[in-house]
Amino acid sequence: MEKKKEEGLQTVQPSEIVRLSKLGEGIRVELDFIDALSEEEGILIGNTCLGFVKAMSENRQVETYPRRVFRVNAGALHQYVYTVGGAVKYLAEVEPGDLISVFSESGVRSVCVGRVKKEQRPLWRLELENGISATVQEADSVYLAGEEEAAAFVGLKEGDVLVSYPQEPCGRHKGEAVEEFIEEL
Repeated sequence: MEKKKEEGLQTVQPSEIVRLSKLGEGIRVELDFIDALSEEEGILIGNTCLGFVKAMSENRQVETYPRRVFRVNAGALHQYVYTVGGAVKYLAEVEPGDLISVFSESGVRSVCVGRVKKEQRPLWRLELENGISATVQEADSVYLAGEEEAAAFVGLKEGDVLVSYPQEPCGRHKGEAVEEFIEEL
């Protein structure tokens, strides 16, 4: 589990899944990077400014897809993705050339996005006991950071534990932290 504290993030913490909800069809975003990602690398995604879960690279063989060492299936387009310097961006706004923070056990590096791919897919919302939530595609290639190892989304159930990345308390306006009242659900 990552130990390094990144700007704006609190200490990484395990958190139990308290709710999984099937949402139906929506647009999911895949980010294709210009560099290979290892199996332990991923990006931070989340529905609100409370914090994030780590969506892992597609650098693992599954039944339906070959390895895509350059790709992260980042989930629904309305979500935040953690970028360089503690800022966040909506996945809908990510463009080729953007730098995204990629997290691993050994630290954080910035990697440039080469392509953004959006498609209509079945989506699920997962909610953690600490209030952090994310919306991800129902696919066997989607893995999230678990307490001990990456966990396939299609096998997750309420009570399972994921690694979460809480943010320092703040609101967000245009991706930047602001000191004002903002409530997101």
